[in-house]
Amino acid sequence: MSADVDNIAKQFADHFYSTFDTASVGLEPLYREASMLTWDGSPSLGSVEIMKVLPAAFKGGVTHQVDAIDAQPASQNAAAILVQVTGSFTNAGTARKFTEAFQLLPDGSSYYIHNHIRRTAEAS
Repeated sequence: MSADVDNIAKQFADHFYSTFDTASVGLEPLYREASMLTWDGSPSLGSVEIMKVLPAAFKGGVTHQVDAIDAQPASQNAAAILVQVTGSFTNAGTARKFTEAFQLLPDGSSYYIHNHIRRTAEAS
């Protein structure tokens, strides 16, 4: 596997969670109108709808801790990348685990999130 894929995935995850934890509205440029988010089983299509979900997901703030980032090329014909992230987050004093998958597609010299799936573990 290409070190470039791993580096891109790490840079993406660092940027994504840093932005999410400080100002989630700053995530909007990472999505397009064809982007899809499935958040704990609830789908949203397009950047406008996605941005209704993300900032509302953690009222009162959130802090993510990334435990692992796995990445693979997602296509033989394009520079698409599949990224899976596992970790935990703290919101309102409660810590929970999450798994998140992203399909990143090239957009000029950078990438955007075409598909995004997040699953949060049930609180124990």
